[in-house]
Amino acid sequence: MPDAPPILIAGGGIGGLAVALALAKIGCRVTVLERDLSSADAGAGIQLGPNAVKALRRLGVAEAVGVHASAPDALVVRSGKSGAVLTRMPLGDVMAQRHGAPYWVVHRADLHGALAEATDRQPLIKKAPRNGVSNIDATAGRPFVLVMDDGTTTTGAALIGADGHRSVVRSAINADVAVENSGYCAYRALVPAEQAG
Repeated sequence: MPDAPPILIAGGGIGGLAVALALAKIGCRVTVLERDLSSADAGAGIQLGPNAVKALRRLGVAEAVGVHASAPDALVVRSGKSGAVLTRMPLGDVMAQRHGAPYWVVHRADLHGALAEATDRQPLIKKAPRNGVSNIDATAGRPFVLVMDDGTTTTGAALIGADGHRSVVRSAINADVAVENSGYCAYRALVPAEQAG
């Protein structure tokens, strides 16, 4: 219904923009609320399996992402000491033929950029940049009432939380659940082979 309140999405990252496009494709009005625009170019490589590439096709952004993506021939695991191949999993044409879509690797910023450009062209999607959700009025019921960083409020028929690991939405839904640091970290690095032993 054209006069219905929009669906609100807290977070304009990959998840938030993807769900915004999916909702717009079925005729829903959407408002994407994003606080931190500086993260758009952040990140590193992302692996997209055939199921993800199929999803990008349905969203209408696979071609734009594919311009920046690579389709490796294989995933190879080597010994850090000798360089000997420990195992090899074929990708490339084998993966595309088996699953109906390729296996891609792409930089996060290129994936995010393709989604951002597609949402900018979609008239049912409105963006509220530099203004994230600071609080949710839990007493309001529906439509949802959100308090923004600048003190204004906005309302929506539904609310989707895509606002990351410090999610205001998750905290409002269940304040008793805290995100705990697992203590594990992953680092990416390149070292000369002769120093890898």
